[in-house]
Amino acid sequence: MRRLCSFSLAPDTCVRKTETSFQRLGWKALVVAKFVPGLALFAAPVAGALRMPFAPFLVFDSLGSLFYNVVVIGLGFALHDQLDRVVGWFHALGSAAIPVVAGAILAYWAWRIIQKRRVIRALRCRRLTPDALRLRLQSGDPVRILDLRTAISYEASRQTLPGAIRVDPEELDTRHSDIPRDCDIVLYCTCPNETTSVRVALALKKRGIERVFPLEGGLEAWVLCGYPIEVTPPKTVTHADG
Repeated sequence: MRRLCSFSLAPDTCVRKTETSFQRLGWKALVVAKFVPGLALFAAPVAGALRMPFAPFLVFDSLGSLFYNVVVIGLGFALHDQLDRVVGWFHALGSAAIPVVAGAILAYWAWRIIQKRRVIRALRCRRLTPDALRLRLQSGDPVRILDLRTAISYEASRQTLPGAIRVDPEELDTRHSDIPRDCDIVLYCTCPNETTSVRVALALKKRGIERVFPLEGGLEAWVLCGYPIEVTPPKTVTHADG
């Protein structure tokens, strides 16, 4: 899933959107996902992470596939004259059509990569290593830690850094006033290169919170160092049809 999202400015955004769809629609999200570009790629792994029973998954995923194919084939039949025109335009362009389309796609991906690297570079020098954060916590420095992971990432282990507060990046507009301005703020997520942490750090700086530091390597690096973590007991899992 990380590789599929690797070109996104915030790699866990696509996972977060899929997760939100499941929370809002329940199993019916599997049907809807077939019609949403990108969402279908993550529907199955997210359903597994949410421990959806196999039988409902098979039923709703099959229904989604059936409806999708009926709609696509039906549109193809109904619009076959228009499709013939499009094919005619490409035929008229000849071999020039392929470089034009390929060039547009490559230009788009190049722009996304440049944007992503620009954001990462903006706060790379401000990243805090797990060792540095550990020393600050041991010395009693006032530090507030924000956990920016998706609910799925959290539920997989239910581990957090000591005293960390879970905040959904999409809730910054309503919750940024709860974040103190008189101490350093450390952010961590599960994205490669701490992309979400960097994005949230920039958003917080625009809201007047200047002392923001993404945690280098996130929770994974902290655990690999053998530093203490907090584990929340799992809740009883219940399944509903949405």
